[in-house]
Amino acid sequence: MIAASRHAPLVAAALAGMPGNVQEHPAGRWDLRLGTTPVSARLDDAWLLFSASAPTTTAPAAMLAWNGALTGHVKFVLSENGEPQLRAEIPLDDDAEPLIREAWSGLGGALALLRGEAVQTPAGETAPAVSQDEMQRLCAEAGWPATLRSDGSCAVEIESPGAFVQALLTARGAGLRAAVQLASLPASATDSVCAVSRLLLMTGGVVRLARAAVETGGGKVLPRLEVTFSTRPAADHLAHALAGLSVAHQLCAEEARALHDTNLAGAFLALSNTTTRKETT
Repeated sequence: MIAASRHAPLVAAALAGMPGNVQEHPAGRWDLRLGTTPVSARLDDAWLLFSASAPTTTAPAAMLAWNGALTGHVKFVLSENGEPQLRAEIPLDDDAEPLIREAWSGLGGALALLRGEAVQTPAGETAPAVSQDEMQRLCAEAGWPATLRSDGSCAVEIESPGAFVQALLTARGAGLRAAVQLASLPASATDSVCAVSRLLLMTGGVVRLARAAVETGGGKVLPRLEVTFSTRPAADHLAHALAGLSVAHQLCAEEARALHDTNLAGAFLALSNTTTRKETT
């Protein structure tokens, strides 16, 4: 509660600059509208959490592809009752106003995808790409030592009891992406692709910053967990991201491997659909 009261004036000032009406409630909560879509915002310790309903019948794997195009830590997730939602989680360690504006823009991009439109990349000054040495120094400042790789990326060992798992940091424009690949599935294994996608969307709904994304090509589907930054992140921000990837990986990696089995995948999907209908009812 102390942290919430400390951050509330900063967040209120940032949200006041958003288009449309902003309704503030006690205990660090706000109601906003993005077009016709209601968006809620609330403080939880030193985090600002955005959420909005995202009604869609889009396949889970396509939602993973959408996630890869979004900025501002915005992500499509599946809620506890299996309903698609939009989330964005903003750590308030440093100057948070630019992060809040970026999240708002990212939410707008996500809603554009729901309408069948393309995501518009915000115009801005072109900043130099983050170098490999800068990434390594940033990881050291965050308390997560990184190893340089010959492809220009950096590898960071994340916490995974009983296994050696690395997140790869790669330059992404003026920012970077930290990602952990979870599976390699044949595109023809429809049930497994759908089941793993649902699992990762559920994981993104309970772990802050970590979101589900995917790459496809050569007949393969490669789902992953990631955190992306549009600009060079602060060390504390990167530390949150790597911790989130660690927790998310521990929650779902073993299950994702098991869902390579098409029989298990089919059973998982049947159970998920049944649970969703019961809870909705």
